[in-house]
Formats: sequence, C-alpha cells, structure tokens
Amino acid sequence: MALNEAQKKLVELNKAANLGGGEERIKRQHEGGKMTARERIDVLLDKGTFAEVDKFVVHQCTNFGMDKETAFRAQVDKIQADKQQMEDLR
Repeated sequence: MALNEAQKKLVELNKAANLGGGEERIKRQHEGGKMTARERIDVLLDKGTFAEVDKFVVHQCTNFGMDKETAFRAQVDKIQADKQQMEDLR
C-alpha cells in the first residue's frame, strides 16, 4: 500500500471516528437540545489543550447486536482486512 493510500484511509477513519455513532445520532442529540461529547469538550477546554487518546478504539462487545452498531466499526473492519491483505502479500 502506498503511503498516499494509507494517508487517505487514515483521513477516512478519522472522519468516521469524529461522527461517533453516526450523523443520525448527532442529529437526535441536537434535536434534544444536547451537544455531543466532542462538542462539550470543545466548549469546556481551551482550543489546543486537549489531545484525544485512542480515538480509533472500538468496543468488542457482541451482546444485543452491538457489533453491528456503528459505521465507524465498518470502517475499522475494512481497514483491518486491507492490512491483513497487505501482510499476506509480503
């Protein structure tokens, strides 16, 4: 995989992570008069003073269909599959 391709995938993964549970959940939060967790952090802290750690970590829970919950999970699974394909080619 070329570096440029890897960078593009990282940008896609970052966008998906920023959406958290997806656009629909963010819309419901806003309709309920609430902010998302990231929005609350932005309001509470000075710009540039917060560094998010483990942004790409996803839960491994399969109870109650939680493994099918987010678009972000699908992105992570795709990238892991791509990574495995690259390792298989070596």
